[in-house]
Amino acid sequence: MDAIYFKIKNLLTAVDGIKYVDFDFGQLEEDKPPVNFPCALVNIAYTKCEDLFDQTQRVRCVITVKLGFNISVEKTASIYNDAAIQQNLSYFNIVNAVYKSLQGYTDGNIEELSRSSLTQPIYPPGLKVTIMPFETEFDENA
Repeated sequence: MDAIYFKIKNLLTAVDGIKYVDFDFGQLEEDKPPVNFPCALVNIAYTKCEDLFDQTQRVRCVITVKLGFNISVEKTASIYNDAAIQQNLSYFNIVNAVYKSLQGYTDGNIEELSRSSLTQPIYPPGLKVTIMPFETEFDENA
């Protein structure tokens, strides 16, 4: 699992604008998140493991990237001009860059990553969060 994390960490670190990459330990749920914004937090889940041989399993894996943005003023309502709205939606540039960096990535050990969804749960004002799970499969030897 750590090898996957290091691969994803390196890909995310290369995305222009991301200032902090870490495993997701619930940092964004703290009153004062101990991160630099924009941040990318990674979680890895093995959603299904099937035995191929005595010492080998086929693993279905979901790598969830949680992007956190410190947005102090959100002016996205129709009462604002398009330039102000575009400025406040500029975090989408990083969201799209992360998608482009991870979608289809393979290294010969893991199959191509495929984004399965994108959600933006509600967090306290000033904190915008985008969650993107990517699915893949690989063989793991014991």
